[in-house]
Amino acid sequence: MIPGAELHLIAPAMGHHAGPSGYHRLADFMPGERVDSVTFGTLGRVLARLGRRWIRTSDSQWYERDSLLAEMEVARRWLTGRGRLFHFLYGENSYRYAGTLKRWRRDNTLIATFHTPAWRTLEVVRNQSHLDSLDAVIVMSNSQLEHFSQHVGADRVHFVPHGIDTVFFSPGEHEREPDRFRFVTVGHHLRDFETLALVANNLAHSHPQVEFVVVAWPDRVGPLEGLSNVQCRTNLSDAELLHLYRSSDCLMLPLRDATANNALLEAMACGLPVFSTDIQGVRDYTRADSSRLVAVRDSDALTDATLDAVEGRLDLAAMGAASRAQAETLAWPGIAARTQTVYESVWPVRRSR
Repeated sequence: MIPGAELHLIAPAMGHHAGPSGYHRLADFMPGERVDSVTFGTLGRVLARLGRRWIRTSDSQWYERDSLLAEMEVARRWLTGRGRLFHFLYGENSYRYAGTLKRWRRDNTLIATFHTPAWRTLEVVRNQSHLDSLDAVIVMSNSQLEHFSQHVGADRVHFVPHGIDTVFFSPGEHEREPDRFRFVTVGHHLRDFETLALVANNLAHSHPQVEFVVVAWPDRVGPLEGLSNVQCRTNLSDAELLHLYRSSDCLMLPLRDATANNALLEAMACGLPVFSTDIQGVRDYTRADSSRLVAVRDSDALTDATLDAVEGRLDLAAMGAASRAQAETLAWPGIAARTQTVYESVWPVRRSR
């Protein structure tokens, strides 16, 4: 960490992520203090009621009570100390008003990480003028660089990949069943279930040994309803999710768009070959020898790739080993070190501004 600097991490856990997963895990590998919305206790509930107007006028779909309380705690720490670096791990959710603190003192630093594709960021965070106050931005995909460069300058936007817990998510032994071939799909955000439904339907009669297991909320999987070779599951424990990955043959992840994707990283760490969509957010994390990527909504190409796997025309063992090797390059300790490099690059720049 930077000598003389104090790191403060605003790192809320997302309820839809597996316990060992999610970007908040970065805080477990960083030499800093967490900023928590519960710091204020009973007073926080009073402050949240008083601050309802700020929530309503935030112009951010995901800025809620805990977001406001966390920024209140940031304000307290900002105004009572210097040489402090504040990193909002979910910029779309948690960062809105902290930039105004620079009116009172400028000897602290603001950094935020953003996770959504640029077009989706514009929908979620409608008024983006507060982004201009950031000293640096970390993005999850190279596809986001241009958008955030407009706010802070290209030299202060950094692609640092999302990390993965390669200890918990790891290949298993002898958990696959020889008389069936299983593709697993996890999550619903920006998933392309329409294309997945077409692929499943294409294989339903000709390859009855193939099954598609989808882990998502039941109200999000509409196109998959009624398909005989699709199982939809929800509310899996962390252990059940790990077993599902280990007992599957491949990851099936057709997407409408993406930056980082937890399901992709989890499956790779478990040694699964990847069948997904050829977009920047997937290319940033996969290797050519670990994946088969097809164009957006190209169900015919994805069906062909699926058949290559099922009918033995692909070396799935080699692809899975390549997935695991790539995941190991994204293990959290290395990602934490790369993140600290961003801190170091912006710190002297901030001091001179």
